[in-house]
Amino acid sequence: MKKIFKIKNVCPFDLLRWERDEFYKRLDQEYQAQFSLDIEILEAELFFIKDGIKIQIITFKKVTQ
Repeated sequence: MKKIFKIKNVCPFDLLRWERDEFYKRLDQEYQAQFSLDIEILEAELFFIKDGIKIQIITFKKVTQ
């Protein structure tokens, strides 16, 4: 499982528009799109980079279907 990934084309102002739950739902969807793994990110650390954000997952749980 990869614990660090990047999301392009997101700016700090986007984060202000989204509530916490909505933001984490978007992180879950982006992770699933990039790595084909369905997880729920519970806690993450964000780093702003030139054209997006870098996410370091701290805690997560696997989603079982």
